[in-house]
Amino acid sequence: MIQIPSDVQIPASPPPCLASNNGQDESQNDFCEDVVSQNQNGIHNMVTMSKRAGNCINPIRVILENLSIQPNPCKPLVSLSQGDPSLYNLFPIHDEMKEAVINTVKSGKFNSYIPSAGLESARQAIANQYIEQGIKIDWKNVFLTTGCTQALLWSIECLADKGDNILIPKPCFPIYKTFASMNGIEYRDYDLLPQNCWEINLDHLESLIDSKTKAVIINNPSNPCGSVYSKKHLLSFLKIVSKYNIPVISDEVYAHFVFPGQTYHSIADLTSTVPIIMCNSLSKRYIVPGWRIGWVAIYDPLHCLGQVQEGINRFCQASFGVNSMIQASLPLILTKTPDSYFQNAVQLAYENAQTITNALEAVPGINPIFPQGSMFMMVHIALKCFPEFKNEYEMVERLIQEESVFPFPSSIFGINDYLRISLIVPKDNAIVAAKRMSEFFKNHYKFHNS
Repeated sequence: MIQIPSDVQIPASPPPCLASNNGQDESQNDFCEDVVSQNQNGIHNMVTMSKRAGNCINPIRVILENLSIQPNPCKPLVSLSQGDPSLYNLFPIHDEMKEAVINTVKSGKFNSYIPSAGLESARQAIANQYIEQGIKIDWKNVFLTTGCTQALLWSIECLADKGDNILIPKPCFPIYKTFASMNGIEYRDYDLLPQNCWEINLDHLESLIDSKTKAVIINNPSNPCGSVYSKKHLLSFLKIVSKYNIPVISDEVYAHFVFPGQTYHSIADLTSTVPIIMCNSLSKRYIVPGWRIGWVAIYDPLHCLGQVQEGINRFCQASFGVNSMIQASLPLILTKTPDSYFQNAVQLAYENAQTITNALEAVPGINPIFPQGSMFMMVHIALKCFPEFKNEYEMVERLIQEESVFPFPSSIFGINDYLRISLIVPKDNAIVAAKRMSEFFKNHYKFHNS
């Protein structure tokens, strides 16, 4: 359950602290330069944070940790906001995973520092998973990180410098923008097409490329969209990035989390001309986000990423490595956990998507876009049908107050007029939330042709 502080209000529009400078040099904390504090000895300048820290803003955490809108006291709060599959203990850690970690701890062999890039056994186990998919990865090109977020951060920092640019999807997981802005890197949003199941607008993407473009980030399956790209679409994407010799950062944290009728294709399996930096973790597939183990896997068919590999290795050395106990357990976790453990979570998300779509698709002004995978779906709001709300932030505020349902406003992800819904909740919660949202939208529908 979300803890709601009493002293902070959810904004009716994106708060100023969420506004990005799009990677430019101006700091979001410049206002501090003129702030002074006074004590009994006189007036003293306020000590300011660094520009890099001022640009380090995670909008999702800002909202979750500062929300204070009071839910309807007559209705238990149903949160559809967090992408944490472990929240409700719906899928207890599988015995094979549990025993692997317990036995590692009992062995007493992994209490000391370990190789900075990770244990060879863990790196080999990860490489073997890619090899089984047909992707040629040497274990020496695998680097352990603290979750997928650190893998993404290091990949961005190794490929681009201040003044360069990277291309990111719109909408997207907002941490891409955070990491770019922190480092003075410009990010350029390439459009996704909701009418085409959120496929990439390839013409728009290509129009953004210039001599300063150092990488393109692709997220497949997608957070927040729930899209899963076809082989044909990925090949069209690869044709463009190959034409301009641009490496790809592939966020694959929801790899294989696909719904019936869909097929996941790892982008590295489809090219021999594009270097791919793959970022992944245990968090979502293995339902243990708190274990904070991720990795960078470098697919380098043209042998052009040697310096990037060295850069990732240097970051590993500076961090002294990540959790030794989980690393040592990885070979057993990756090979012994049965497929049924994963499929139960996929099935729940799929059924919840059906429940929410069935409840909302007949409501005027509301268009749920049925997802193809991951743990999320997007619901479009025709705000002209709900004139009392200026934006989706105000709508979320009222949903919490009236119906005790909390989805995420889409502006956090860089697009307006949508709600992002997390699908990993108990079935009963999904049913209740769908019914309440349907009633809410019907009650507030006031569109008139004039």
